[in-house]
Parts: sequence; structure tokens; C-alpha cells
Amino acid sequence: PYPVGRKISNEEIARVNLKPERFHGEWNYTIYPSLNKAYLFTATKQ
Repeated sequence: PYPVGRKISNEEIARVNLKPERFHGEWNYTIYPSLNKAYLFTATKQ
């Protein structure tokens, strides 16, 4: 289950890579992967 009542800061929202569509971009958009390298990681063999 997802945590209920979690507050999202404006900074967190700004990091989401959204591209609004031409038709009703306020609710119709595509979410692209983050471009922030801090979120990249390498998988390790176990």
C-alpha cells in the first residue's frame, strides 16, 4: 500500500519530468524518466 497523507514539496514536484500534451496539457501529459543523475544507480551482482 502507498503511504497516506504524504506531503510533496514544490522542489520534489519540480523534479518530475512532465511534458504536457497539446490537448488539455493541464491534465494530459507524459512523464519521462528523471534527468537528474543523483537518481541513477548501478546494479550489483549478488
